[in-house]
Amino acid sequence: MVGYNKGICTYLAFNLQSLLTTPPTPLNDAHHGGLLFLVWNLKYSKPPLSHEEQLNQLGQRGLMCTDRTESFHYLEHLNYYRLAAYWLPFEMDHASHTFRAGTTFQDSLNLYIFDRNAVSHTFDLDETNFGPLLHHLTTVRN
Repeated sequence: MVGYNKGICTYLAFNLQSLLTTPPTPLNDAHHGGLLFLVWNLKYSKPPLSHEEQLNQLGQRGLMCTDRTESFHYLEHLNYYRLAAYWLPFEMDHASHTFRAGTTFQDSLNLYIFDRNAVSHTFDLDETNFGPLLHHLTTVRN
């Protein structure tokens, strides 16, 4: 882990130095591949888990999966880390990632679906339906 931190610090220090001392140039002369360098040198301390192992781990932490096939499907298609944000309100202890008693996979999935629909409806507003909505909200009624 020390080598990993040293590599990033060296990279950031070098790029910060060059950003501060090098005058701007046209885009075709821009430096490419900085992010690739960071990704290339990442060292992971945990081995990847299969979807089945992820479900088992969630169960060990107290998350109940009433329909294991459905839970497996959503883990496979939505991603563990995308759903992890929706597990946070149900965690009893964030450090150990243990869930409150009675929490189900469906609870967090319902929260994800609600959030997705809310965002979809919010950003679906365009000039055809935003104008009348804005007029309705700003009109003073007696």
